[in-house]
Amino acid sequence: GLSCEDSLVNLSVINSYSDLIWNTGDTTASICVNDGNYWVWGIDNQGCLQRSSTISIVGTDIIESKMTKLEIFPNPSFGIFNLIGLRSIKNCYIINSLGQKQQFTYYEVQDGFRISMDNAKNGLYYFINSETGASIEFIVSH
Repeated sequence: GLSCEDSLVNLSVINSYSDLIWNTGDTTASICVNDGNYWVWGIDNQGCLQRSSTISIVGTDIIESKMTKLEIFPNPSFGIFNLIGLRSIKNCYIINSLGQKQQFTYYEVQDGFRISMDNAKNGLYYFINSETGASIEFIVSH
């Protein structure tokens, strides 16, 4: 396995998932991390996208994460939707059901952000806040 320097913690996927992607952007089965919130997406043996629980590292202690509640509407939408429960969008991204990052634009509105995915194909997407570990799924349907 991967060995980490003293100040880092090794997080590893032990089940057989393919196409792994960590919220750090890493695509390996194990990563070395320090303080922060971490999770991984992967394709299970039935071909479904799965997300791990959020693991919070503080010092060298692992604590349970408190997830921020996100709300998205309308859902489904044509690719333009409102997202509330978010103070900053700086550490956020959108992936499709294959785990591929998607392009989006946004602007601030009262209580959150208006998100626009101009060329989104019909399908299931996930909006992810990599800072808090919060995520929400939504559907684009034209």
